[in-house]
Amino acid sequence: MLLHVMRLLKLESPRPVRMDEILQGCERWLDDPNARRHRKHGAESHYHFQLVATNWFRFQGNLLAVPEPVPPFGNLLSEFVNAMRSQRGLAFETLKSYRTQTLMFLNWVHSRCSDFSKVRAVDIEEYFDSKQSAGWSRTTVSVHCRTLRIFFGYAEHHRWCSRGTQSQESRCTQCFGFAPKGLAWQPRNSDHTCCGALAPRHC
Repeated sequence: MLLHVMRLLKLESPRPVRMDEILQGCERWLDDPNARRHRKHGAESHYHFQLVATNWFRFQGNLLAVPEPVPPFGNLLSEFVNAMRSQRGLAFETLKSYRTQTLMFLNWVHSRCSDFSKVRAVDIEEYFDSKQSAGWSRTTVSVHCRTLRIFFGYAEHHRWCSRGTQSQESRCTQCFGFAPKGLAWQPRNSDHTCCGALAPRHC
């Protein structure tokens, strides 16, 4: 197989190889008439070629790593997840769930506001509104709301946004008629909303 890898990637001598070159070699492998006797069928053959090539070039130190894209507000997300692990000792699956759910919100809100300190309560409300319109159940919204309340509580503590964010997030959930158990919003004698912006439109 390694001879086919070298041939299809046109390698005459050792050199750094990108992952996209390996994937292109996979496609050539599937169509290569000289490989019929050695090739498996369909996706299995594609995977086998990619696996052999990737492991070989990694062993040689010639596999060029593809940098992972930095998520919006990635530094805040990383600090939050690390704190949940070190301070609360949460299990890996719980941390993974927190990260996924928080990242979904950060990806969504980043297109509306690139400065986290200016995120508004109305953004949180409209986020949940859009997800409900997309088919999220009440249970799913409730779970995500609980995660975001923990995230915004941490963000508020570290002054990433103005005080009141955590309570306002819970208030926004009540706009849907069901706050997660134990997260009831306590009325505040102020007009502060998430990160000190205007009051949410529907609350």
